[in-house]
Amino acid sequence: MSLPAVLHPDVVDFLRTDEQSNLKESVWKCIEKLRQQQFDSGLRVKKLKGIAKKVWEARVTKAVRLIFTYDKSRTPQTGKAQVYIAVQDICLEHDDVSQRAKARKRTPSAEWLDAEQLEVIGNLETDSLTLTLAEQSALDAAQVEDLQIPPDFIDELLGNIQWQVVKSEAEWQRAVIQRDADLQLKLTPEEYELAHLAENLLLSGSAGTGKTTVAVYRLFQSWQNSPSGKRLYVAYNPLLVKNAQEQFQRLVNHSNPDIQTTFEFKTIRDLCLEILESSGQSYIAENEVNFQVFDELYRRKERQQYPPALLWDEIRSIIKGAQLSTTTNVLSRRDYEYLGKKRSTVIPQQQRQEVHKLAEWYQKQLNQNGLFDEIDLARQVLQRIKKDLGFRYQVIVCDEVQDLTELQIELLFQLLAPQGQLFFAGDLHQMISPSGFRWEELKQKFYRKQQTVVERTLNFNFRSVGTLVNLANQILKLRYRLLGSQVRETFQIAGSYGEMGRLITATPEILKLTLRELNSGEAILVRTDIDKEKFRKNFQTSLVFTIEEAKGLEFDTVFLVEFFQPKKELWNKVIRGGLLQDKEKPLFLLELNLLYVAITRARRILNICESKVSEIWEQPELIGCLISLNSELVKSARVEPTSEIWRKQGLYYLKAEFYQQAIECFEKSGDTSLQQNTKAKLLLKQRKHEEAANIFFELQEWGEAARLFEEVKQWQRAADCWANVGNRKRQWKCEAQALESDKRWAEVAQRRKWLGEFEVAAKLFQKVEQWQEAANCWAQVGNSQNETLCSANALETTRQWEEAAQQWEVLEQPENAKRCWLNSDNEQRKAEYRAIELENQGRLNEAAEQYKVAGRTERAEIIRERISGVPKNLSDLYSKLSLEQGMIYLARYIKQYNPATYQTKIDAWMRSTSYMVQEQQAIELKRARNFEGAMRIYENLFADQPHFSRIHYSTFKTLAVANRFDEAYRAMQLWCLAKVISSLMVTTVTSLTSELSIDPRISLQNLYRLPSRDPDAMCHLGTMNKILSNSLSQASTRAYLRTLAGITSIIEHDRLQAINRGRQVVRNLPWNVIANEIADSNTWRHILQANDSIA
Repeated sequence: MSLPAVLHPDVVDFLRTDEQSNLKESVWKCIEKLRQQQFDSGLRVKKLKGIAKKVWEARVTKAVRLIFTYDKSRTPQTGKAQVYIAVQDICLEHDDVSQRAKARKRTPSAEWLDAEQLEVIGNLETDSLTLTLAEQSALDAAQVEDLQIPPDFIDELLGNIQWQVVKSEAEWQRAVIQRDADLQLKLTPEEYELAHLAENLLLSGSAGTGKTTVAVYRLFQSWQNSPSGKRLYVAYNPLLVKNAQEQFQRLVNHSNPDIQTTFEFKTIRDLCLEILESSGQSYIAENEVNFQVFDELYRRKERQQYPPALLWDEIRSIIKGAQLSTTTNVLSRRDYEYLGKKRSTVIPQQQRQEVHKLAEWYQKQLNQNGLFDEIDLARQVLQRIKKDLGFRYQVIVCDEVQDLTELQIELLFQLLAPQGQLFFAGDLHQMISPSGFRWEELKQKFYRKQQTVVERTLNFNFRSVGTLVNLANQILKLRYRLLGSQVRETFQIAGSYGEMGRLITATPEILKLTLRELNSGEAILVRTDIDKEKFRKNFQTSLVFTIEEAKGLEFDTVFLVEFFQPKKELWNKVIRGGLLQDKEKPLFLLELNLLYVAITRARRILNICESKVSEIWEQPELIGCLISLNSELVKSARVEPTSEIWRKQGLYYLKAEFYQQAIECFEKSGDTSLQQNTKAKLLLKQRKHEEAANIFFELQEWGEAARLFEEVKQWQRAADCWANVGNRKRQWKCEAQALESDKRWAEVAQRRKWLGEFEVAAKLFQKVEQWQEAANCWAQVGNSQNETLCSANALETTRQWEEAAQQWEVLEQPENAKRCWLNSDNEQRKAEYRAIELENQGRLNEAAEQYKVAGRTERAEIIRERISGVPKNLSDLYSKLSLEQGMIYLARYIKQYNPATYQTKIDAWMRSTSYMVQEQQAIELKRARNFEGAMRIYENLFADQPHFSRIHYSTFKTLAVANRFDEAYRAMQLWCLAKVISSLMVTTVTSLTSELSIDPRISLQNLYRLPSRDPDAMCHLGTMNKILSNSLSQASTRAYLRTLAGITSIIEHDRLQAINRGRQVVRNLPWNVIANEIADSNTWRHILQANDSIA
């Protein structure tokens, strides 16, 4: 029959870290032979003084021995009795008994291994075949005796040792040799059942009963049963979350890629922050209010009626935490006052109105100062997930649920996927300030959601020795009696093993003389912050904690010093039978809870130190739970720490973020690197970022140093650190910041370019006139206009004038284009600019010659026509020529254009002349009544494009305001012709006639309909006709002219009448006079074909 085997955790740690190449394989072969009961090497069994159990030794190699015992225990799967091979130690030097045990740490719990030998059976030096018959018979008899299981056996593996089970060589390879995962723990049948339970579960249990172990195994088992879906472990205490995550990671195969994406370990606060940040909401850590910040706020008030810790928990857990609405922050005063007694056990009903006022004051402080607390975060998440169902978990395990508020618990229900499972574990006794949490209320929440739930309780304490567990049980019984409440909870199973709690009558000064200093696994617990600071100073150690701070921690040895002194009157009143006032009841409940938490922090030894022994220990429940001890004997059973023990204790404090304590431990271990690293983290917690950064720099922890140097804006030092890490992007970003401080813009631009911040880089390159670099960056951005602008500047820099000019023309910047053309070798373009200048100066003959050199023969002809009597300016066109002559002149001008390129040429002309700018200048001059100046601008434009309709429209307004009505009237009439010409140039006859709803065969005169479709223009034309015919009143005329001048005025004449008159004027224009002018032009042939009679 094969026997199961378990190993002490020290043995596993020793084997995993041992460097001997074949030791691990040899130990496994030895264990496997023992399991199969086929061991044939050297074997012996010893009886030790004071130890009832036989101790066995098996030879692994010539110099290595395995120490084991046969222990009875219940199997996890069935609960039936089973004999286990319990590997207690490994000996490396068997010749010297005192030096044998090297794997197991020599703590008081391991001292029995070095007890005096009374009897030895067997021989390690010989194989079983060479033993004498008597020796073999004696060994067989000893083994038979150890393998027998009496009916009333005691579970020998049930205690505060986390035995690890090895079932196969594959497990041994993975856990011990490859170190990829830990061996699984030897679970109790109760733990095994709960870990495999595929239902909702409420698990209660006192401190140290294995709730977190069950939680971790429940996560692991659910994944093995059904790998789909995400799993969440959540708790309030960060240390608890870290411990659970480490235990889980040791359990699973690290190489499995699903582990990282499937399992999440978070505090409730971090869970809320991550969900909110993923939805785009960010929160600044400095704006968060925790108890420490609340304490500071509350102490500023004139009256502090309640202890800050008690008031904080009442507001957090009840007044805010029990309000499940997502739009209201606190319970109404009425709802709070009438909460049932069980929902709020801290504040009596008659005092709740005052407490509610304090809660409202607190919430007002948050709102006014932009602050938030953890309950606000949970409420925001509830709002978020009701809109988005993306955050869902298949399994949620919540540890220490009593620390959560009703709102936070509701959040976990909302985060559960359909058909998912919830696991809640907790301990009511560990609530320092009662929050109203009740298992019954949590169970009802399942029922209200029509879900079933299983309730279980764990009763065996694996953390503390049995005597201390019994003391904690008796404290609870005392609590129920003194508070007059019914005993409801099941107490922990307590054994008789371990040293009883010690009651020491000694002042702190005497205790200091006796102890001299604290060892690594020891801690002093005190009631107040004042006591903490005093004892830290006296003992020259940071290993002194208030009980509130120590919640969540555990120690080998606890010194509970002067616990009753701060509230001595309150304790005496209760012990002597006095009646507590309503205000005193919550205070006394707080004291009882603190006492329970303090006692349960000790794993092995509890020293209760008092200058004068309290009468509380004479209460019937506590008689026989403590032993009186002289202060001189307090050093008995102390564990003298080694450097490695100090180091491990430092790591424990570091993980719990108790940095001062960790620094002290690392200092005593001699590990200066860890000491400095922790000092940096302490400085970081104190927001002394620069000091922390300098330490990380000295330790060459470049990443941490770089982030902190960024925080204090020491950009170059941050950049140097990122360079050491090899993070080029962060390096360039910091270098850019440093260079920006020195205004070294070109270098800043280069780094922004490397970072891919092309728009920022482009602007900086422009700033330092590195035009080509800027152009390249704008190209990356996709901004073609800025790319062209920078390219133009770059071409100018390299004196590529012609290419630069072309770029400026694309950008419609004629002045820049002109400058570049004049600097270029392009004689044609230079001649064109000279021609324009000469024409503006009235030197028309010279201008015509230059236009000819420039290749603009059509313009040269126009100039010559102007010289030969063709109208030289707008005044000639509007006053010296008849209407028919003006129309003919414009019709002749259009012959030079091709309709296919007309629009392109007009656009180019508008750019080259900066038409929009000049027109705006003319408008401003008109408003300033500088009519001559405005007309000069229009004259210059007219010289280039006489038929451009917009010129005539704008000129009309200037002439009208200047009271030159005849010229204004002629300008509007010619505008109509120019409007038709412009439209015909860009529109086919078919589409045009379709738009006008006319037959193409009808006379060209019908084209008057095109300008007639512009009601504003027709209104102007008709109004001007009425002014000239004296049919418009003087008041209406003045109002109309004010409007044209840009002065708001109400036109007092009939607009519709004016429009109709304007259309009549257009209809009567001599349209037929242009027919002969365009009849021989191929350009207009397709127009004339529309009407054979005209052709």
